[in-house]
Amino acid sequence: MLVAVCVAQDSPSAASQIRFTPQDKFLAHSSVGNFACRVDSVQVTLDRAGDEDKMVVSTEDLESSLSQTATLEWAHVNQFFFSSLDGRNDEKILGAAGGDVGEFIHALESYTRVTGSELNAEEVDELLAKFLKQMSREKFFMETDERAYRKLAIDTGCQNLKIASIGDKRKKQSILDKFDSDNLVDYIGDPYLRFLAANPESTGVRTKYVSYAIMAFHQNMWRNNAAADAICYLEVKGKSDPKALIHVKTSGFCIDQGLAPLISSQLCAGQTFVEHTDAVKLYRRELVNLIAKPGDSPQDMLAQANTLGQNALSAFWDTYPGLPSFTVTFKNSSPLLL
Repeated sequence: MLVAVCVAQDSPSAASQIRFTPQDKFLAHSSVGNFACRVDSVQVTLDRAGDEDKMVVSTEDLESSLSQTATLEWAHVNQFFFSSLDGRNDEKILGAAGGDVGEFIHALESYTRVTGSELNAEEVDELLAKFLKQMSREKFFMETDERAYRKLAIDTGCQNLKIASIGDKRKKQSILDKFDSDNLVDYIGDPYLRFLAANPESTGVRTKYVSYAIMAFHQNMWRNNAAADAICYLEVKGKSDPKALIHVKTSGFCIDQGLAPLISSQLCAGQTFVEHTDAVKLYRRELVNLIAKPGDSPQDMLAQANTLGQNALSAFWDTYPGLPSFTVTFKNSSPLLL
């Protein structure tokens, strides 16, 4: 179910290829993925073995599922959006912990760690509004699920809540109050954002930044302007039940072009969490440059954001004991022939 309109965009066009490899032929007849990074192999590494009774996803499963490199769909990182790594989303995605909003929260925390200055709710709202106006990507993503959405509807007295089209100021304020309350966690449907809100000690992320970012997302969604059209709010159904964590990497020449492969988080064996390790660093660079003020160091903020994101994701995955994690790397066997 879509809480608000949220559709994966078609990939922008690119110049025609000259050599007709299987990948070229596929792209020539495809309505999506009209550009690509030339790769011809996939390497799957088991980073952390799961318990024997929980290893339902294997290295061989992933190699088989992702071996058709010629038919990969690619996204330009600066034009696409980052979905939550949550495996309940049935689209092919660029994945990040908490999606676009999760990385926005990381950037807020990184700003405070580097500068020692804390941001208030109004400043966070203004930063997100500015980003939505300036960003080159078409969508800005946040996820909820049916459990959190239903509870928000009941507790705000809006049984038939249609959150994207609320006009009543009192109802809007009631929703914002829930996201600014001690019960914040109850109204968050994204498993990673819920973890951030509940575990400031282990992640080092201030709960107030989770609250402020979610409030800013809703406030910008309700504004009747062009930036509001970029809001992408997805409701997923069912229980989050990941079978593995997958880190997606590509060769350096793909990242240099700003390209990353879209990957489905749903395998025959079940849900997986998909995180695009390299691609998300490009997005973080964009965010810290937005937040940095004159005299601040975006480089230091970026370093903090990368460290924070890695450590917080690791702490989050530790809450799923016994499950495996993998790194999937797409490569070209002869990069000099590109």
